Amino acid sequence: MGPTASGKSALAMELAQQFNGEIICADSRTIYRGFDIGTAKPTKQDQQLVSHHLLDICEPGEEFSVARFKQLAEEAMQDIWKRGRVAFLVGGSGMYIDAVLFNYSFRTGEVHDSEDYSQLSLEELQRLVQQRYPQGAESIDLKNRLRLEQILERGLAHDSDRRQLAYDCLILGLNPDRLLLKQKIVDRVDVMLNNGFIQEVKELLKRYGRDCPQLKIIGYKHAVSYLEGGISLEEMRELFAHDDLALAKRQATWFKRNQAINWLHNMSEAAVLVDNYLSR
Repeated sequence: MGPTASGKSALAMELAQQFNGEIICADSRTIYRGFDIGTAKPTKQDQQLVSHHLLDICEPGEEFSVARFKQLAEEAMQDIWKRGRVAFLVGGSGMYIDAVLFNYSFRTGEVHDSEDYSQLSLEELQRLVQQRYPQGAESIDLKNRLRLEQILERGLAHDSDRRQLAYDCLILGLNPDRLLLKQKIVDRVDVMLNNGFIQEVKELLKRYGRDCPQLKIIGYKHAVSYLEGGISLEEMRELFAHDDLALAKRQATWFKRNQAINWLHNMSEAAVLVDNYLSR
């Protein structure tokens, strides 16, 4: 796990090939068909080299919940294990990952988590929580962003709902230096633009319309604004990188809560840790 552009997908590819593994993608954006370039979805070539699960499982606009992700991820894990292979859960969507690692239960009958809440501002999160849980809002720390995201994803928690890993697993974390991560994000945005990102957004707009919820996420909303003449291409590029960096900061903050993560200082360290873990 790690923030966007941290290098976790490339590392997962290396580890999966080295240790007879398959990848389960824990990403709230790559589940949607057609959203490929702007979400840094694993390439077709990567998918041929290593089996990937939970990619392209929804149509844009279709609601998808964390509870549903947890169910599908656990089914994929069981399938991978039955075939004698190693399951690598890989992603930057902290709630998706934690739902599996800590065996989250979902206490409300209503599911409001088709949206990627990590991309909303604190004020937008506060407003949503107050709208959905007016009677419980008084007891909620409305300045605690992580708490607000959790409530929106899972409903109001019970006091007993706290932290024990559901699996004997090895957890690896990547969190590059902020300046390095910023440069990686800028470089990745440029690669996306060179690889046809604007054309991808044009086709998605034509197919699904500008009201499609997934066209409001980072990168895509800026490209829509550019195509409609609201901003220049350079402004679009800068906004995309700026918002991705802000997202990376929120993701890193989320992951730091998990005391079981082995934070990697270099990529070669990961193979040693995985080898030692599997040898047990």
